[in-house]
Amino acid sequence: VADYGILLIRNDPHGKGVISTKLGEYLACGLVPIYSDFLAEVHSVLKRYGPVDGVPVPEDPAEAAGRIFADLETRKGVDRSAFKNVAKRYFDISVYLPVYKKVLTD
Repeated sequence: VADYGILLIRNDPHGKGVISTKLGEYLACGLVPIYSDFLAEVHSVLKRYGPVDGVPVPEDPAEAAGRIFADLETRKGVDRSAFKNVAKRYFDISVYLPVYKKVLTD
């Protein structure tokens, strides 16, 4: 059993603005996302569809580890259903189904 999902992406042109499907999978499982702090879009999704907080971490491994371990102490006994609700709202299939249908038929 896990409490966190790790979504670390390099800070380069390919990583900017990325929302991985992993984020949806982690949220659907009730996991707290640990994500690269430059991924503003992840933070935006968590606030807009939450409100829930992930753990934004810097590229420096020592500082990142410090933030993660501090977060572990504050989240003991936290209800994970809020993360599942974010996944339901953000990754709502009824929103994406018409888009997929259009892509496949065009």
